[in-house]
Amino acid sequence: MALSVQARRGVACPPSGESPAGPSGKDEDVEAEFRTVATEPAWSAPVGAVAPSSSGAEVALDRSRVRQLTLGAFVVLAALNVADVVTTRMVLAHHVASEANPLAAVLLGNGTIMWVKLFCVLALALSTLKRARPRVGMLLGAWTAVGVYAAAVLSNLLILRLLSGS
Repeated sequence: MALSVQARRGVACPPSGESPAGPSGKDEDVEAEFRTVATEPAWSAPVGAVAPSSSGAEVALDRSRVRQLTLGAFVVLAALNVADVVTTRMVLAHHVASEANPLAAVLLGNGTIMWVKLFCVLALALSTLKRARPRVGMLLGAWTAVGVYAAAVLSNLLILRLLSGS
């Protein structure tokens, strides 16, 4: 099966392996870039490249769409971090549990945990904005973190419901 992969400069490489000359006039430039794009896993491929899908068809990865979805994940992640801190404090106020993470316990004790968590999420979001080519791996990682924090908040809410007796 021959794959036609678009080079990063927007030049289409024919499936036969022949490629047009790059800006320096050398075929090696585009061929090396073609090999790089073709051999990278889809999650680490630069957005804007064309990657093969499971069906063999080519799928264009849109930079702006990946950036929007990644930043959206960071907004949701920030909200879930706030919800995690609030619900954790509520559970700890019932004196039925203690914070298992020693660093989080110290930060909860001095009241800076929310600011530290929001700073970390903001730093990741800014690093995503700064990148000219956002990576699909960052998108997947951000939404995975959203799932983990959603599970933590849900766990805290279930514990609070059990404690309230309803």
